[in-house]
Amino acid sequence: MTGGSIAAQQTATLDALFEAPPFDGMHVGAMVVDVTSGETLYARNPGRRFAPASNQKLLTTIAALERLGPEYRFSTAVHADGTLGPEGILVGDLVVEGVGDPTLSERYHDEAETPLRDLARQLRESGLHRVRGALVIDAAAWDPARIEATWMWGDLPYGYAALGGPFVVAEGMARVEVRGGAVGDPAVIRWWPVGDPDRFTASARTVPPSDSVDLDAELRGSPRGVEVTGTIEAGTADTLELSVQEPVREAAAVLQRILADHGIVVDGGISVRRTEPPCRTAGPCRPLRELARIDSPTLMEIVRGVMEPSQNWMAEQILHHLGAVDGGRAGPSDGIRALRRILQSDFGLESTDIDLRDGSGLSAYNLVTPRAVIRLLQ
Repeated sequence: MTGGSIAAQQTATLDALFEAPPFDGMHVGAMVVDVTSGETLYARNPGRRFAPASNQKLLTTIAALERLGPEYRFSTAVHADGTLGPEGILVGDLVVEGVGDPTLSERYHDEAETPLRDLARQLRESGLHRVRGALVIDAAAWDPARIEATWMWGDLPYGYAALGGPFVVAEGMARVEVRGGAVGDPAVIRWWPVGDPDRFTASARTVPPSDSVDLDAELRGSPRGVEVTGTIEAGTADTLELSVQEPVREAAAVLQRILADHGIVVDGGISVRRTEPPCRTAGPCRPLRELARIDSPTLMEIVRGVMEPSQNWMAEQILHHLGAVDGGRAGPSDGIRALRRILQSDFGLESTDIDLRDGSGLSAYNLVTPRAVIRLLQ
């Protein structure tokens, strides 16, 4: 049998498979290419666009590796915006300048708080023990529109739809333990890491054993929090991974608590700065003194952390960072523009082959052709 007849037989077999139940009621796209010769061995609707789901992470991470390089690291620095005297008192603000490090979590550390303890240790070693001003998170370079408009509202309370920012811990989510009490009593919740003590609430009720158990979560409150609803059996516990709805402020609250544990008192509370200080436009700004810095693992290690568990939040952080590196703001809009430009200019993808809405594939409105994926992997 010739190579041509073998290929024809394989094509007929695959076509028959896709034309039979359950695939006969679906739109199917497939493309098989020999990695050595580049020969197309099979193609079915290679130019039709499909929702890639988590395959979208391939586009995001490959583009980031191309643009930033596999050894790239995310840096988070803490500066003194004021005068730090010999007595260890900073007359001014303590400013955290982050670029969206996606590794401030137990995926890369013993605990999510470990890198923040490293920052606190460095600050204490610098001699700091009191801040007369505020703990300021500089978010001016980040687009305040942190949510892709095509994400589903019902997804937003959950960890797989966690929100990002320049300085976020625990992948933008919290583990919330829900514990049943006596029958009829409210469920009791606790969560970690702990920042804002009012971030989560519960209206879930305790029901008898073997009753219907159904825990859910809904957005509630202002500033937005998450409420645990539903039912849980008496004497049992369950753990939910829920999205922190103000993740930058929450990370700041965690850092403030850790600073206090290290003997550093912040008098002015927490502030998230979302606009550029006047000196950045009128200039020049006075130089800030760096007191502490932490760096992430390499981008290649981060990509492994994205791809192996299909981690949505980390993919979105990478996408948002691409927006800033490409000359825009860190966020979904400029991130998508940067991603599209890299895929078209560096990999030769056609504009008609991709219609991108996010970096993770959570949006059902992403569209990619099979031939675009093949081109990217080649």
